Amino acid sequence: MRADRPQSFHIEGVMFQIRNVNGSSPFPEDRGWKDTVWVDGQVELLVYYAQPSWPHFPFQYLSQTLELADRGSIGQMLVNPAP
Repeated sequence: MRADRPQSFHIEGVMFQIRNVNGSSPFPEDRGWKDTVWVDGQVELLVYYAQPSWPHFPFQYLSQTLELADRGSIGQMLVNPAP
């Protein structure tokens, strides 16, 4: 993901690992499973979905920066099970 201004990014109901930050390996403290990441440029994530989502219960992703949250920076995604 990419952000034009530094901010935290969160995905509810999943875990992810940070693959790289601006093309470099993450710092030691950023390794391991996370649900929130600080984005200052570009971050590549490996997301683990333990379960599918449903139209009435989608996964949500959002910026935890209050200024951006007030502007509606939240989204939903549906994850279908593999066939």
